[in-house]
Amino acid sequence: MTNISVFNFEVFGVAKWVDVVVGLLACLCIYQFLQHKSSPGPRAWPIFGSTFELFSNVGQLHDWILKYAQQYDTFRVSTFLSNYIFTVDPVIMEYVFKKNWKNYGKGKVISSQLTAFYGNGIFISDGEQWEWNRQILQRQLFSSIHTKYNLDLHIEAGIEVSSMLIQLASKGIREIEMQDVFRRMAFDSIFQNVCGVKLKSLSSSFLEIDFIKAFETAKVQTNRRTFDPFWKLKRFLLLGPEAILKENLTFMDEFLYKIIEKRRNEVKDQNDALQDVNGDLLSRILLLFKDDPKVDSDQNIRDVIVNIIEAGRRTTVEALSWSFFMICSHPHVETKILQELSKIMEGKGVCAPIQHGHNTKDNEFFINNVATYAHLLNHDTLSEMHYLHATVTESLRLYPSVPVER
Repeated sequence: MTNISVFNFEVFGVAKWVDVVVGLLACLCIYQFLQHKSSPGPRAWPIFGSTFELFSNVGQLHDWILKYAQQYDTFRVSTFLSNYIFTVDPVIMEYVFKKNWKNYGKGKVISSQLTAFYGNGIFISDGEQWEWNRQILQRQLFSSIHTKYNLDLHIEAGIEVSSMLIQLASKGIREIEMQDVFRRMAFDSIFQNVCGVKLKSLSSSFLEIDFIKAFETAKVQTNRRTFDPFWKLKRFLLLGPEAILKENLTFMDEFLYKIIEKRRNEVKDQNDALQDVNGDLLSRILLLFKDDPKVDSDQNIRDVIVNIIEAGRRTTVEALSWSFFMICSHPHVETKILQELSKIMEGKGVCAPIQHGHNTKDNEFFINNVATYAHLLNHDTLSEMHYLHATVTESLRLYPSVPVER
């Protein structure tokens, strides 16, 4: 009888705790339902929130966000473990990003998700580390020497693109994916700008460069973490996207660390002579900040490089792709840009006919003159091209390079 009594007691105790847990879960579901019922944004289910709708729209995430942004200035997207607040209200945006930005850091959640790729770079760092990144970049990116070096690289890249397109046209190819061309051009230019190394991905053969493939794959897999509530478990077990992420990060980091080591040795051989150092950003940082203990860390330098490359290549590709799309969609805009450029060049004593078309004569003109003509496009010339500036600005207004900012 004693055993039966004890057994009944245990069953009763388990049943009691089951009732308590079920009751708590029910209260939680009711609370979440009432909390999100009147909240603007996608429908939020108890416990899971908007996770199902979010996952079904991952492939068109920006369009999905835009749909709700057109209905609400500020709205909530809740997931299984997190809540996100989106806003397009200019007053709120000014307050968060300008007036009181120090109170709105990236936070531990985003940092834990993105650190594997960005490290302690400026994209996800806060406080003192963010200030250090900003100081490093601000002093170099906007220096006159680096600005000229950067412009020269992009001019050469533009010449390379023109030559490649002419070669393809001469082979009878009339259609080409220009976004892929801009992607390759941007990566080559940005990487040479930062590291002083040309990846040579821009060619008519369109070969994939291992580093670029690893970089872009690692970026995509890192972003998946922001929508995957089980990414830490997958990382621990090295499953699926986390295994792919680790493999590509390892390749990417080994490639970068070799370049950093090589640049350190070159800078040591320059005997502190700034004029003898390469124009790339990495060489100048290693020399100008050699007394900074943080610069001694290859990890910190690697993080700076990755963040600059990601910022530069992404915004450049988006801006070029949409600007050319809009120009091609409005031929009269193309004509005005060419007329503006022709007038400015003629004022400088350069009389070169600017035509558009696809006949042999135009191809011969570009082959013989594009390099000489392109090098005349310095900062003074570009500052006079007001119509071109307005065209690019309007394209960016309609299709911003960074449509969502965290």
